[in-house]
Amino acid sequence: MDGYAFSSCDLARLATDASLTDEGEEAAMPSEERIRTNIIQLESSNPGEVAAAAEFLFERAHTSHIRSGENKEQMRRDGAIPVLFAALGSPARGARFHACSALSELAFRNELNCMAISQSEGGLEAIVEILNADDVALKEDALLVVNNCAAFCEDVCTAIVSCPGMLDAIKSLVHVSAAGASSVAVGTMNCLSRCSVVQQVLLHAGVLEALLPVVRIHDSGDKHEAHIARATMAIANLTEGNCEGVFETVDDRNAALATTVKILSKSMKGENWAGINFAPYSVVYPLSNLALSGDNKEVLMELGLADQLSQLIQEWKLVGHQSTQTLELALHITENLCETQNFQASMRAAGMMQALDAVLEGTRGQNVRVVAQAARILNKMTEGHVAFSMGYHTRLGVQSPLFQLDELIMGKIAKLAFGCAAITPIALHSDNEQATVAAAPDERTARLNAALARMQHSGQMLGGGSPVRGLRRMNTLL
Repeated sequence: MDGYAFSSCDLARLATDASLTDEGEEAAMPSEERIRTNIIQLESSNPGEVAAAAEFLFERAHTSHIRSGENKEQMRRDGAIPVLFAALGSPARGARFHACSALSELAFRNELNCMAISQSEGGLEAIVEILNADDVALKEDALLVVNNCAAFCEDVCTAIVSCPGMLDAIKSLVHVSAAGASSVAVGTMNCLSRCSVVQQVLLHAGVLEALLPVVRIHDSGDKHEAHIARATMAIANLTEGNCEGVFETVDDRNAALATTVKILSKSMKGENWAGINFAPYSVVYPLSNLALSGDNKEVLMELGLADQLSQLIQEWKLVGHQSTQTLELALHITENLCETQNFQASMRAAGMMQALDAVLEGTRGQNVRVVAQAARILNKMTEGHVAFSMGYHTRLGVQSPLFQLDELIMGKIAKLAFGCAAITPIALHSDNEQATVAAAPDERTARLNAALARMQHSGQMLGGGSPVRGLRRMNTLL
């Protein structure tokens, strides 16, 4: 999901502070015992000790730690989450700050921790208090907790939007001058917008109206592009892709779509971009909505979405959060884009046929519904070729009515079958010259042209050697 594996604290100290290395600690006390000790220390009456304990837990939960996953599980089991929430009420800012950092890190890529955080008594209410206070920097860290919970566990979204004052507090941060807090606020709305159960609640709360001005902000840089893209994705989720009139200019819309496709590429590689860890699911979900618009389809295909989808489907594995839904959405977008022959041609050029064949094999844990969808798409992408080719089969097509058609009708049929209509007359080869073609054909086109020429010369057409009216050489990519 678009979650954050960091807080605004300085992570450089993790690498520079030798006193925090495991080698020195393990000699005195096992790591599991140190975690338990610091959880107990969170209940100290000394704010400094509370801050130090919360900071320790954050560092051990951070993804840079070799035992991050195991440590997060232990912290939940040993009751760290309720006492971290209690630390949010500490008079010391350092304690509140490190407690927020630890909670957001516990939620990162851990669904059980997300549920425990959302169910902790008074926990979300404590976050709302911080969001309504005056410390803008601390608001960003508190909101990271909500963002990561919504990103990695859709089931907690209902609890988040039901918490009194939460949505109003998030909306108020969308347009603050602090870029970090605003970015996290938009990201949180984007995460929440993927939960169909709460979409109507978000609309009634005025979230859409809060997001619309964001996409009209003009700036530059990766963080700004990510900010605009996430607002665009959230709007697409809430409006089911109906983004007409959202952007001031067509160029603004195209730029946002280009960034979204770029984010998909980054997410497939597992790369962090603009400080955000995007998962493929968090991008293909809004893309499935954006691709419902005819105008958006054209732009998305020009931006190379076919290549990204083909790679995603080809390399898909049943691993990670929402992996099954990711494949289903990728196939849904593919099927939607295959409605026109031109788009089908782009899909074939991107290697989609091979990707769909890999799904049909069913060896990677795909469910029956996904396999059936892949078969349906594959049939749609090949049925035109079968109908066209059989008309020229030396045995099956000898009586085909195709032989009686003129070049205009043949051009229309070729367009329906292959996504192209440019058909030029076959040039009869002579000893002194070679046939010329307006555009260099691909290998498949060249084979078809050669076969048609041989059939014409050998008299296989209509049982004689005379050229057949309407037969033309293909000269465009199939």
